Amino acid sequence: MNRRAIFFLVMMLAVVGNASEYPAWVINFKASPVVLKHLKPGPGFTVENKSGRPISNFRFGCVKDGSPVKFAFTPENIALESTGPGSKKTFKGWTPVQLACSRRTTQIGVIEVLFSDGSSWSAPISFQKLFGKDALPAIP
Repeated sequence: MNRRAIFFLVMMLAVVGNASEYPAWVINFKASPVVLKHLKPGPGFTVENKSGRPISNFRFGCVKDGSPVKFAFTPENIALESTGPGSKKTFKGWTPVQLACSRRTTQIGVIEVLFSDGSSWSAPISFQKLFGKDALPAIP
């Protein structure tokens, strides 16, 4: 093998060997009732309820520089309590959300939240909403 091939192999091993250390690339919107934090070290992230109100479910999206959502996921049927240990959910490892957003070179964001009382919050960017007054109509 020539030097160039050896160098390439060493670089590839270094990149693959460190893949578990890449943190999730997250975005938090100013008025969001939840905060995303990437895990250190490695892939994965934590969603934390900061609203003081119970959340019945939320929705992730892939976002790039405040532009319209590039990809919106189905809602996560995960409840977050208003305070305490139940107000956080950690997603460890390379989750489908993290993989999809990284392939699109976008950040992971919570784009919609449905509170237990039926009220909702949506990120201040363009996308098709599933919760609240601007939601898609239900399919019969």
